[in-house]
Amino acid sequence: SNIAGFLKRLYEIEKINWDWYQTNFINLEMIPYHSANTSGLRINNPTEFRKIYFEILLKFLKHLNPQKSVFILGFPTFEQYLNQSHFKNVISFKKYGNFWVGKIANKYDFIGLPFLTRIKGGKDALVSGIKKIKSLNL
Repeated sequence: SNIAGFLKRLYEIEKINWDWYQTNFINLEMIPYHSANTSGLRINNPTEFRKIYFEILLKFLKHLNPQKSVFILGFPTFEQYLNQSHFKNVISFKKYGNFWVGKIANKYDFIGLPFLTRIKGGKDALVSGIKKIKSLNL
């Protein structure tokens, strides 16, 4: 419901149903939530994470070639991992209020969303901030 409420506001859609999701939305898990030896969202080996999970994400993006921003859920929870040296040459981002804006592989725009935590200011503030930043073409 968080994601649906966010998308309805962002794209100004009255109703989102499963047909809309299937046509417009692909969910790729970036973090191995159910990994053994983890406590919450913890990446035990950033080098292995990049090789196993992140490189696959890059292949998906290259194949899909998204023309709009990709949403990455889970910021700020795993921001700390993507800020590590293992990712500096493939992902960059900056925080704006309660979300992050960046690039993956210097090609694909993304917006980091805080849906694993309570959204500061609520969905309306999140959408308003994103629309403001996107109008600036950052």
